Amino acid sequence: METVNFTSAKRTEPDSKVSVYHPRGKLNGHPDCFAWLEEVRRDIRDGGPRLVLSLQDVSRIDSTGIGILASVHVSAVNAGGKLCLTGLNEKQRLLLESTWLLRVIPSAEDEAQAIRVCATG
Repeated sequence: METVNFTSAKRTEPDSKVSVYHPRGKLNGHPDCFAWLEEVRRDIRDGGPRLVLSLQDVSRIDSTGIGILASVHVSAVNAGGKLCLTGLNEKQRLLLESTWLLRVIPSAEDEAQAIRVCATG
């Protein structure tokens, strides 16, 4: 039996209408990651373009994972929304800085701050 290497939980902050995702596992080219990307895009199309991704439980991000994060960002911005990252460890921060994603995707120290970033502007 194939083990699932990626899952995600979602909740919506009612006052701010920000969707908070808690992905867990390896963000890579696994079919579960692409299914999650499609779920997030569907949520954006259905009127939820303000997103927080808490990456604290993501154990690894590869080049495909970088592309998935960039795709979520583009989808949110094209729908008039915003994406903010939180829960980055040092390795993730360095990876996202080296790919310049942190120049276009804001990040926050904690989830509450990330929700405030997404709820405004």
